[in-house]
Amino acid sequence: MVLVFLANILTRNGEICLKENGQVGYGRFSASKLFKGSTSFKFEYEVDGHFYSGTNYSVYQVFKNQEMLKGKLLPVIYDPENPENAKMLISKFDFEKFDRVRPDSLKWLCSSAGICE
Repeated sequence: MVLVFLANILTRNGEICLKENGQVGYGRFSASKLFKGSTSFKFEYEVDGHFYSGTNYSVYQVFKNQEMLKGKLLPVIYDPENPENAKMLISKFDFEKFDRVRPDSLKWLCSSAGICE
């Protein structure tokens, strides 16, 4: 229970850093795994010539046609002080969580992958 509590604190602190200091770049969606009622997906991105990979876990994003996202470039928010702290921004909720506006260029996600919110 203590480990879960600490993990939640670290995750929350990482998200606060992203919200306050995050820079947006692009990363490549590389894989996803559908669980009962949730999705995890992996992505790869580059910052200052260094390559990183990340994983998002989502209980609110269960998208159809996940396979069609593989290899697509999508926005990634990362902490310039600690580039390993990053999240891929796909849904409207992701952008709102970090006080960013979802660009119109991602409207295709709604019709193609079912990611409308």
